[in-house]
Amino acid sequence: MTDLGKLIMPALRVDRDGIDAARETGKVLIDEIGPCGFLIFGGEALAIRDLTTELEGHAGESLLFSADLERGAAQQFSGLTRLPTPMAIGACADASELSRSAGTNTAREALSVGINLVFAPICDVNTQPRNPIINIRSFSGDSAKVCDLVTDWIMGAQEEGVLACAKHFPGHGGTLEDSHVELPVGVSSSHELSHTHLPPFLAACGAGVGSIMTGHLTVPAKNVNYAATLS
Repeated sequence: MTDLGKLIMPALRVDRDGIDAARETGKVLIDEIGPCGFLIFGGEALAIRDLTTELEGHAGESLLFSADLERGAAQQFSGLTRLPTPMAIGACADASELSRSAGTNTAREALSVGINLVFAPICDVNTQPRNPIINIRSFSGDSAKVCDLVTDWIMGAQEEGVLACAKHFPGHGGTLEDSHVELPVGVSSSHELSHTHLPPFLAACGAGVGSIMTGHLTVPAKNVNYAATLS
């Protein structure tokens, strides 16, 4: 085992494999590669709390436990709170207050089960109505509104003690492909990239966001014609 393991965050699929398999897999990975932590999918809240506690005890050091929680902690863990989609929040008159509250609630419930790195908020500006993967996960098709609401969400979440994550840099909102199944083509206009898609990530950095997730897409505007995750 070397420090290279700290660059790796394996997934534990409680939703697919069950809690017992996730526990044993986690312990084996800790012993064999010493990862920085784990990305957890699915499970019941109390069982996930026990899992994260047990794995950290087995590691004998602090670990990062992450989860995709764009719509609240119940997006992954039953027994917690499911929140409206970001676009639903963005459509409300009191969107700023609601976005900050969503960040706060998500962070508190995440920490209650040991999740300390939340893969949210979505900073993508949904400029393509036929986008098959971002769509209502985005706060808006308006860049300025996305800037404001991701700032509110990050402030609400990180004041509770979790790390937030701005995703999917440099912007997945203008694509026609799902990056889970193919390589999407990003925007080709440098002006659109700079003035529409990048500002929410700059706003997130201004809010002190704890991490940034790279989008698995090309960026023709910057002559990146392969996955940005490899750039």
